Amino acid sequence: MENEIRNIGVPYSFLRPHFFMDNYLSLLKIESKGDVILEAPAGEGLIGAIDSFDIGECGAQILSNGNALNDHVLLNGSENISMYRVAEAFSNACNKSIRYVDLDMNQYSSDPEIDPDVADVYQEVQDGTMAVMSDNVETITGKRPRTIEQFAKANVEAIEAVFAPVAKRQSHT
Repeated sequence: MENEIRNIGVPYSFLRPHFFMDNYLSLLKIESKGDVILEAPAGEGLIGAIDSFDIGECGAQILSNGNALNDHVLLNGSENISMYRVAEAFSNACNKSIRYVDLDMNQYSSDPEIDPDVADVYQEVQDGTMAVMSDNVETITGKRPRTIEQFAKANVEAIEAVFAPVAKRQSHT
C-alpha cells in the first residue's frame, strides 16, 4: 500500500508508532490474594513506548500545516522504560501498590490463548531490540512526547478501575 501511494505521486506521511503506552493498561491484573500487578514476560527489557495522545498530535500537526513528510517516521516516547518503571508510575499516579511480575517467556509463549506475534514482541523487549529512540515527535509537534508518569496521571481513572473489584471484595469481608 505504501509503495502504491508513493508511486502515484501524492504528498504522504506514514506514521509508525512504536509501542502504545495504552497497552500497559491491559497488563494490569488482580492476583488471587487481591494484589494488583502488572504482568508481562518482558524481563528487565526497555521499550520506547508512546502515548496515543502524542500520535494524534503528530497526525493533527501534519494535517493542519499541510506539510507532508513524504516519508515514514517512527514515533516513540521520550525515553526507553522498563515494566518496573511502568508499575512504579501507575502506583504513584493512583497512590496504590502495583508491582511488576515478570512472566516466564516459555510458559507465556506456549499458552494457546497468547497470540504468537505478541509473544514475539515481548521476546524483542527482552532481547533489547525494542529500546529505540528518535526525536520525531518533537520535530513534528515542537513538544517532547509524554512520559510514562504523564500518561499514568492522564489515565488514573483507568488504572484505579482495576482496584474496584478489590475494594468491593474487601468491603464484604
